[in-house]
Amino acid sequence: MLSYVGTLAIAHDDGRDLFELKPEEVQHLVTLVGDHYDRPAVGASNLLCAAYNTCRVPHTGGAPATKSARRFAHSTTPHVPDSKLSIQPNPTNNWAAFTYRLSGNVNTLQLRIRDAQGLMTHTLQASCAEGQVVWDTRGVAPGVYTVELLLEGAVQRTERLVIQPN
Repeated sequence: MLSYVGTLAIAHDDGRDLFELKPEEVQHLVTLVGDHYDRPAVGASNLLCAAYNTCRVPHTGGAPATKSARRFAHSTTPHVPDSKLSIQPNPTNNWAAFTYRLSGNVNTLQLRIRDAQGLMTHTLQASCAEGQVVWDTRGVAPGVYTVELLLEGAVQRTERLVIQPN
């Protein structure tokens, strides 16, 4: 577990998030996970699958899994995301700032906000590849919302936003 935390701490100290690990750090996590299914290994395995498309078959109990079933299903070539979305403050009750970054050309950029039932409640427009949009939430019902960053209609990133009562 300490080696897993140490790998993530190095990235954090360099100002990188979990989606910006270097290839050698990803490979180190793959090695740490191996055929282990304890909490740290499952956490590292979930990160590898979500961020780097390096997934493995889950261990569900019952009959022992074969060694081949425990190997990673995809290559260990890391997927380097080209977009970021962060929300501050979260939770909020007055306003939320959506800070985003996309690489490449940006023609149509939107932030789409959905309520807990998945209904679209608000759409915010943006015009450049990197920036910040501030949203006044004072008239918005309290609850959990999903914020989607869309580039030309395709979802690039999704984050959760909690709006608390005033």
